[in-house]
Amino acid sequence: MRTLPLLALALGGCASSDPTWALDVGFVVPEGSGVTGSVTWQVYRKAWQRKFADRHYLCAVLTTFDGTPTTPDCPDCVAAMEVTLAVEDSDCDDALTANPTFVSITRIGFGPVGAGGPYPGESSTGYVDYGPGWEVHGWAYPDRLTQGETPDTLEWDGTQPFSMAPTFAWQLGDDPGTAAMSRFGVDDDAPGGA
Repeated sequence: MRTLPLLALALGGCASSDPTWALDVGFVVPEGSGVTGSVTWQVYRKAWQRKFADRHYLCAVLTTFDGTPTTPDCPDCVAAMEVTLAVEDSDCDDALTANPTFVSITRIGFGPVGAGGPYPGESSTGYVDYGPGWEVHGWAYPDRLTQGETPDTLEWDGTQPFSMAPTFAWQLGDDPGTAAMSRFGVDDDAPGGA
């Protein structure tokens, strides 16, 4: 599996011609009794679906959020939080940036550590609620693992930042103002079955 890094956005006036697929890469940071963080939506042309080639990358939309703990009612969740997203930055055109999919996340949750993921035996299942209910997002893990460090604990405990790597891509509608309609797996080892 290829884990996609968070990217720093620089406004470049990217034209968003023919966007179809979007990946939502997350970063969650404990802050007081709540959380703060970001979700970077990486947008690709239709042809990206065939081989996931980076050359089909178009642009990105950076959203940020604040959140508070809530009942972890997602499947096998050990922690969950309610979040409110807002667009922070984008190098996509205005019409695509306004797509409601990019701010649709209402809750984020973390399951127990499992055997798979980009860090086998150290990754959890990440869950996201895009509005209608919980869905498997992909893998979640302590960010320290991405830096080659050993985290204090592997499960979310509200003391260390977590990265969230998607194992599904969202198909955007032909109308950039229309929310995503479907998704497909981009990781054969995905939790919840890709």
